[in-house]
Amino acid sequence: PVTLLSGFLGAGKTTLLKHLLQSADGSGQKLGVIVNDMASVNVDAKLARLDAGESDAAEFVEIGDGCICCSQTDELFTTLAQLAAVSNARGYRYSHIVIEATGIAEPRAIRDQFQDAQAAGVPLLE
Repeated sequence: PVTLLSGFLGAGKTTLLKHLLQSADGSGQKLGVIVNDMASVNVDAKLARLDAGESDAAEFVEIGDGCICCSQTDELFTTLAQLAAVSNARGYRYSHIVIEATGIAEPRAIRDQFQDAQAAGVPLLE
C-alpha cells in the first residue's frame, strides 16, 4: 500500500511520519519513504531521518526542487521504481510506502497520477 501525507505547511505531516517510523521500528515492518519539498534542501526528510536514528525500519528518498503534483510528476514514479529496485536487490518487500508531499501539493493531482499509471498498466503498481 501507498499512503500520501498531504496538507498545508504546519499541518503535521512530518510529525505523523515520525510516528509511523516509531511504530515500524522493532515491529518487523519495512517502510519506503518519499519526502517531497519545494526547496533544494529537504528539511522534512532530514528531520524524519534524525528521528529514525539507527533504525533499519525505513529507507528514505528525497524529491526536492519542485512539487510532485506538477513540476516533479515524472520524478515520483522514477523514485518509486528506485525504491522497488532497492527492496528487490536486498530481498524484501516494503510493508508500506509513505509519501510526504510538500505543503503546497494538490493531493488530487497526485492521486490522478496513480490512477493514470494504473490505467496504463504500469507494472510498479501491481
